[in-house]
Amino acid sequence: MTTNTELKETIGTSGEIVNDTRLNASEIGVLWNTCMESSMYSCMFKHFLSNVQDKDIRLLLESAVDVTNKMVSWIIEAFNKEGLSIPIGYTTEDINTNAPRLYSDPFYLYFLNHKTKAGIATQGSALTTSVRPDVREFYTRCCSSIIELYQKTVDLLLSKGLYIRPPYITTPKTTDFVKKKNFLAGYLVHEKRPLLAVEISSLFHGIMMISLGKDVLIGFRQVAESKKVRHYMDKGIDLANRFLNMYIPILSQEDIPVPMSWDTPVTDSTVSPFSDKLMMAKSLYMSAVVIANCGTAISTILRHDLLPGYTRTMVDTADHAEDGVKIMIENGWLEEPPRVIDREDLINSKH
Repeated sequence: MTTNTELKETIGTSGEIVNDTRLNASEIGVLWNTCMESSMYSCMFKHFLSNVQDKDIRLLLESAVDVTNKMVSWIIEAFNKEGLSIPIGYTTEDINTNAPRLYSDPFYLYFLNHKTKAGIATQGSALTTSVRPDVREFYTRCCSSIIELYQKTVDLLLSKGLYIRPPYITTPKTTDFVKKKNFLAGYLVHEKRPLLAVEISSLFHGIMMISLGKDVLIGFRQVAESKKVRHYMDKGIDLANRFLNMYIPILSQEDIPVPMSWDTPVTDSTVSPFSDKLMMAKSLYMSAVVIANCGTAISTILRHDLLPGYTRTMVDTADHAEDGVKIMIENGWLEEPPRVIDREDLINSKH
């Protein structure tokens, strides 16, 4: 297993490229989001490190902590140079490294694999919306580090026999063109064509993502201090079950294998390793990933009967996320992102 030496010097400091141009709104927005998200994952990875037993998984978690900490440090330095307020994010106050493990070692590896997948998308998007050379260089290095870490999670999952592969399919031997309009249909049994490979991929990876998210929420529900937070996690688990019961039969009806975990990931601990604030934030990040993935799926699938399920998932997840935001606001946990100043407030403050 390789060490994390290669990742340690990848991101660097914000002083490497001199810039006289101010950060624009897009750059401030993505950097703020990156700082908040990275500080949250750094806390989670630190708790995982406090009890992980597998040496190979430990090495990857050490790399993950190193990368997320360097990302936060770079952004804080850049914001300080701009005279911008520094996000509070998530700190040692949001973790209890002395708490017993809440999840298994294989879960840590699955979690890190999923996190790096999502990170490649978010950091890549941040790169394409940035203009200033130092910010583009920062996100280029972030993408490089996260891609390298993702590759290592896949290699380790494969070497340990834990990787859950998408299904193999038998495809036609010749190239052809679509001749019938019912290629798009699917509501009636006799009209349904077999699933396309891209549709199988969307369903398979969606099931994997929702299953992992459900495991996260089961752990959070088990240890949350607040009754409201526990109830919120309960609702999230119910939603995940509903989504899984909607997607799994679509694959099963065509005799396509459904992804199954090899592990029981949640322990019997009732001592919370994380603050309720952090657990709520993580659940909101998961909701955002579900909505984004459903949007991507809708843009690629062609069978009409699959569309309502993805649309329903997006709407229900967005409604659930809104309830979560309200809980965050009620408890004073929701840090306000950078915004345009309210000039009406400025005027009123003078009188």
